Amino acid sequence: MDQIEFLRPEGLLLSPAFSWVAIIPPVATTIHVGGIDATTADGTLVGEGDIGAQTEQGLTNLRIASEAAGASMQALVSWQNFMFDGVD
Repeated sequence: MDQIEFLRPEGLLLSPAFSWVAIIPPVATTIHVGGIDATTADGTLVGEGDIGAQTEQGLTNLRIASEAAGASMQALVSWQNFMFDGVD
């Protein structure tokens, strides 16, 4: 069995705690993306208090992570979106 490939794409916050993308081979490649938030690559929060701006940045980060794994947003099968208010 092939190894799982973990990616930390340029353009997303580099975290020692997790990888943004896991590519699981072999036959039909499944890509798992996790931990997407409204930060830039340097960790700056985008749109504090503005859910629209934060959603837009989150989708941008999801696109960056997907493309790093060789997929497009059109290839998404499923996703879960959680929004929190006042989390420190």
